[in-house]
Amino acid sequence: MLDALSVAIRNIESVRLDRHSRMADFARLMVAAPSGLGWEEGEFLEANESNRRGTAEAVCEGDPVAVALHEFLMVRQGGESWVGTATELLAELNMIVSDQIRSSRFWPTKVNALGNAVDRTAPLLRQKRIQVTKKATGSRRLIYLDVI
Repeated sequence: MLDALSVAIRNIESVRLDRHSRMADFARLMVAAPSGLGWEEGEFLEANESNRRGTAEAVCEGDPVAVALHEFLMVRQGGESWVGTATELLAELNMIVSDQIRSSRFWPTKVNALGNAVDRTAPLLRQKRIQVTKKATGSRRLIYLDVI
């Protein structure tokens, strides 16, 4: 471990990451230390990215709103964009999900709860190439769902 730390300290100033994760300092340290750990160049970043994608996928699959939004846009809409209010979106999603999901405590029953759930799932959906945008136009607050 001390050899790896020594190599990392020696190399850390030359490390530039294209993308900064939540643990950017740790990532820089690990990218600077591969030879001290017996790793190939770039091996840490590949493993870290794979773990990040796997975690995001698992979280997304465990969120009934994220699953329903993905199914709605990719299957029901055929990958075409959708624009509407939270009320309209909740009605659409209620037609997709099973009675069991609709009656679970994890499913939003009110429009404002759906709006919060959509905000919460937006980063997960971006991983699945779905962009969620909210805009207020006049008296309507619209939700835009787009495949990116």
